[in-house]
Formats: sequence, C-alpha cells, structure tokens
Amino acid sequence: MSITELESRLEKIYADIELHKKGLENLEKSKSLVKGQLNAIRDPVSRLPLEIATEIFLRCLPAHPEPAADEVPMILLRVCNAWTTIALSVPSLWTTIHLNFPCSEHLCQIVEKWIQRTKTLPLSISLSGPPEEGVADTILLHSKQLKRLEICVIPDPDPDASFDNSYHQFLADLKPRPLPSLQVFRLDDAWQEAFEWDAIHRFLSFAPNLTHCIIENILMSEYMNPVDQLVLSSMRRLIFSDSSSLPEMYGSWRTSDELLKFVTAPQLEVLTLPMYDITSEMLLSFLQRSSPQLRELALQFDYGINDDILNPDSTHLAHLPECLLLIPTLARLEMWIRDNSVLENLATALNSFDTLPNLRDLVLRWILTPPSESMWDTLLSILYTRRGSQLRTVRIDFKSGTPLSIPSTFGSAVRELSKDDMEVSTGWFEY
Repeated sequence: MSITELESRLEKIYADIELHKKGLENLEKSKSLVKGQLNAIRDPVSRLPLEIATEIFLRCLPAHPEPAADEVPMILLRVCNAWTTIALSVPSLWTTIHLNFPCSEHLCQIVEKWIQRTKTLPLSISLSGPPEEGVADTILLHSKQLKRLEICVIPDPDPDASFDNSYHQFLADLKPRPLPSLQVFRLDDAWQEAFEWDAIHRFLSFAPNLTHCIIENILMSEYMNPVDQLVLSSMRRLIFSDSSSLPEMYGSWRTSDELLKFVTAPQLEVLTLPMYDITSEMLLSFLQRSSPQLRELALQFDYGINDDILNPDSTHLAHLPECLLLIPTLARLEMWIRDNSVLENLATALNSFDTLPNLRDLVLRWILTPPSESMWDTLLSILYTRRGSQLRTVRIDFKSGTPLSIPSTFGSAVRELSKDDMEVSTGWFEY
C-alpha cells in the first residue's frame, strides 16, 4: 500500500477509536444510572417515608458534629443522590456544629454553607481552641439564630506560648448584635487569663432570653463597677465553677463569681458559687434583690486565697443562716466544707424548720482536713434536728485519700434514721 493509503487507513482507525471511546463513556454513564436506580430500589432508606428517613439521619448525629468529610452529617452527602437529597432537605440536621481549631482549609466557606442549610432554625455552636481568622465574623452574621453558644479556651501545650485573646474580641464584637434566641451560654477559659468585665456585661445584656449560663475558670479584670444592675429576667440556671488551683499570684483579678454583685435574677432556680471572692453578705444582697425561687444551691467554700475567711465570724460565713432563710423553696443543697466552721454555721441555720422547709437532698463535701470528732457530732446534730422534716437523702463525701474513721455512734444513728426514711451515705470524690 502507498503512503497515502496507509495514512488514510490510520486516520480511519483513529476515528473508530474515538467513536468507541464515546461509546464506552455513554455505557459508563448508563451503567452508573442503572446502578443508581437499582441501589435506590434496594436501599431501604430511600423506600421509607421522608419523616422516618429523616429521623434515622438525626439519630446518627454525634453530640458535637464537626465539619469533617467522614463524620455525620457531611458523610451522608457522599453515599448516593437519594441520601444527599434527604440530608439537604432537613434543616434540623445542620443546626449543631462543633469547631475544634485548627480545622480544615476553607473553613469559613464550609461553616457558611453549613449554617445556610439550617434555613432560619436556631443554632447550637461550640468552639474550642483559638478561632481561625474570619470564622468568628461568619458566626456573628447569624447571631440572631444562636440558641446555644459554648466557648472553651484551650491553653497551648507550648509553655512559652502567649495567650490568644481572640475570644475576648469575639465577645466584644457582639456588642451591636442582638442575641434574641440565645438560651444557653458556656464560657470555659483553661488559660485562666483575665476577661474584661465590660465584654461579659455587654454580652449578657444583649441576650434577654438567656436561661442557662455556665462560667468556668474565668478571672475578671479588677475594674467591675457598672452603673446599672444587669437584670437577667429569664435566667434559670447560673453556674460559676472555678478551678481548684487558681494562680498563686492572681494580683488584682477577681474570680467570676463576683459577677453576682452586679446582676439580678428573679427567675433563678439553680445557683452554683465557688465562694472565692463572694461573701455570704454579697449572696444575701443578691437573694434580697432577686427573690428567686431557688430549687438547687451549691456553695463551694473552697476559698484558700484569703486566710482570714477561715474565721467563722468572717463575712464569708456570718450571713449564711439569713441566706438560707430567704429560699424556702430549696430542695437540694450542696456545700463544700473546708473546716468545721462552715458545718457549724450550717447546723445553726438548719436548727429551725423555718429554714429550708422543703429541703430533700443534702450533699456535704469535706475537702481538706480529716474530719474531727466534733465534726461527726455536728453532723449528728444536723441529722437529728431535721428528723421528721422533708429531708430524705444525705450524702457525705470526703476527698479521696482522706484518713477516715467513722465513729460507731454515727453508724448506729444512721441505721436508726433509716427507719424514718432518711437515707444517709458516705463516699469519696476526686479533687
């Protein structure tokens, strides 16, 4: 064959190859389409009513969904078209997101798309670690949707690392943004660096429907003197929980429980105080101006910062009986006891049935010195005084490792009290 004929033949072969390639591509598309149709028929989820399929997807959600490709709900978008359609049609599947920084690239775009899928439903967002640039702004654009916000400031493992104040700025930036849907706020600062009181005050003032507020390990700047009292009209649960190991030299900073001096919470039902910088006089003032119908109260007399408050006549303890007299609705009382003076003040308060007439559960946590003989006598005095009252359970816990020898007289009394439906138990706790 001539050169011309061979070239012509080769061109035809090339043309046939391209034709068959297109044919193969069409067959691959047909194969995928048929497989998808077959999978849709076989897939039990796609055969279910949308309401049931939705419920199954919702039950697959972890407690803190992260925007990772291999976690629910993101992974649901990678199974098949039917699952993708279902997942994207359920706004409630996307209402919770946890961001554990550092995260993946293009996080701002991912978070924005995630939030858009919620339509207008309330959002629950939790953040840990220093937030990446732009993410806070993305969240703030949807501040009116925020129902739950949790912030955990995690210290850098590098001991020479400097404190990152991104969350201080985050709270400050919320100033002009109302938070009408926010019901739960938790702030935990493991760095234990001082937050500005103004930022916290502004944040709380823009959340009129806040019902739960948990502030942990927060030190406040010294200047805490707002002009007006902050009325938390919807607050039901207010918990201050500070680390048992505050910085030895925390200078002029204040622990977060001192915020109680500047707030009023008439609907409060649950209150926890570490009692670091708050005295019983300050607590009394709060109860007098708020008149809350408290159901649960925990007072952690863990102090240890100022030695003078070990004095039973100090203001840390002096007004405890008056405080308890103002909350007759209380059903559960927990007290952390560092020495017998706290217990003696409690015994004085409980000596009358006019104090805490509805008390059903009493928890006492002994956190320092081994219990003395007089301490056991004081405990017996409390138990016998409340005999015949509403008190049903008494739990006495001791710091793990505390030398403990329970007098036989106490054991006999406990058995006797059990006949009156009062259950008394002892145990240990880690501190």
